[in-house]
Amino acid sequence: MSTTMKLLYSQLDWAQKRRGDGYSDAVKTKSQLFSTHFEIDPKDLDEINAKWPVRPLVETAPEPHSVAIVPPIVGTLQVWPYNAFGVVARALKLLAVPADTGIGDTIARIIGPIGGEAYKKWFQDTFGKTCGCQERQDHLNSLFPLTPPPI
Repeated sequence: MSTTMKLLYSQLDWAQKRRGDGYSDAVKTKSQLFSTHFEIDPKDLDEINAKWPVRPLVETAPEPHSVAIVPPIVGTLQVWPYNAFGVVARALKLLAVPADTGIGDTIARIIGPIGGEAYKKWFQDTFGKTCGCQERQDHLNSLFPLTPPPI
């Protein structure tokens, strides 16, 4: 039985943008195409990925007529992405209070009464390790800060 990877066409489109022209054609030639997805042998995909390495994202400057102040990237996202995480973070930003430094603080404050310390104790007692809530909170605060980084 051969193992293949199933990938959506949207994933291939995204990879094409990050890897360059010709990438999707190379993948399609080695794949079995279906109406909703394609299947490819992982070894073939590894070979193709080696030929087309991921290009770094290029930050673009604002238009000359724009009055937006673009803060430098200092360990945080300059612009919250328009993916599932960015959309949820934008929604949670509406629930933030002035004391919250980032989205992690907002989430912790919202779900604290539901689980909070009782959940952390239960997790520690059950699994013998911490739940990682504080680390996740700090990471979300660094990715989605509610105040702009200092310029």
